[in-house]
Amino acid sequence: MHDDVPNEHRRGEDEWTAYFAKLREAGAFEGGSAIGDGICASKSAAPTAITRQIAGYIRIRAENLNAARETG
Repeated sequence: MHDDVPNEHRRGEDEWTAYFAKLREAGAFEGGSAIGDGICASKSAAPTAITRQIAGYIRIRAENLNAARETG
């Protein structure tokens, strides 16, 4: 989930609740989480810069990418 969506296009709490209910009803919801501030580390090279526009993720079960897009 990206955190760079303009305010007028952001989903409200009710919309997120309905979206997660739809995923659960379809048997597609497999979890997810918000992603907080952190660090980027690497054993073998200099760490890359953190991508700040990524705010979280949702895992869904689908047969393929097109089916996953239709679930959303």
